[in-house]
Amino acid sequence: MIKSIDSYSVEYLSWITAIVVGTITLTTIVFTHYNERAIEKANDFVEKIRSSLYMHKDNKDDLPYNELVNPFNKLIHALSNNHVYKLTLKFFEIILYVLVILWFFGSLGYALNTDTLIEKIFIMVGSFILMGVFIYIPEIIKVFNKNKSLMMTDKNKCSFNEALSFFGYKNVLTKKEIIKNIMNPTLNISINNNHIEIEYNQGLEMVDYFVIFELEKNNEKIYICLDIDNDTQMLKYSTEQNIGQSFEGLFESIKNCSKTKGYIYIFDNNTAEKNVFKLSNTHTEDGIINLSLKDYNNITNISVTRLFERKTSLIKRKSPSPNGDKEYSLTKK
Repeated sequence: MIKSIDSYSVEYLSWITAIVVGTITLTTIVFTHYNERAIEKANDFVEKIRSSLYMHKDNKDDLPYNELVNPFNKLIHALSNNHVYKLTLKFFEIILYVLVILWFFGSLGYALNTDTLIEKIFIMVGSFILMGVFIYIPEIIKVFNKNKSLMMTDKNKCSFNEALSFFGYKNVLTKKEIIKNIMNPTLNISINNNHIEIEYNQGLEMVDYFVIFELEKNNEKIYICLDIDNDTQMLKYSTEQNIGQSFEGLFESIKNCSKTKGYIYIFDNNTAEKNVFKLSNTHTEDGIINLSLKDYNNITNISVTRLFERKTSLIKRKSPSPNGDKEYSLTKK
């Protein structure tokens, strides 16, 4: 079958290869230039943030934390814009690998139809050089366009773990300081049209972590669990509306529990490492409950760990009364 490949087949393959390679070359030049500009812009943001961190390493009280948030989020946008470039490069990579397979069988059939050993060797060596070029071109492009300033997840977003590692540059800041002063998560809780609305704010645009707010009064506990899989700075959740179900009682329980003591548990989805902080709370005149970080606290709670393992956004109410334990699903708005 391979011997049936004649010079005309190889000639046609050569034409197709020339057209494909020309198209790939032109498109790669355009996309690579765009990607280089994006990486250069991202590296400018990296330099700005790290310079500020290094300048204040001996006096962290004067570090302008608020001025680090905006450049970081712009850095994320700059890096995420190369998504089309990555897809295009992957598409070209597949095409080149298919050409390698075609040229292998084409050159093998063409070589078998030649008369002398020298001709066979000449054809196969030349073909292997061509196939080697096709195989290594994508790898060479990746090396020239590699950016190590920040790793991105498969969804082209920054993970919680990578954000902490990035701001931990030269150990200027600890994880606790990064979470409290830069990430600075807050939670607003309100009731509207007989369902509870939750607004979670994160300073940094990142994903792959799980947050549990624990509120307690006497023997009653409220757990508000949020799976953060969206990198927007503000995420909204609400309880699912069921006909005849009222959330007034649950909201009053949350309000009463938030007036005493509470904790926030922040889990890394990849490592299961947790950071715990005490909560401070304020109640606005229009009835909104606001929860924010206070002080770091190193405590362990088995119930919280089990909720983290479920990775589900919900509100759980624990009460010593009969049938006091209830769960309410949260949907993202």
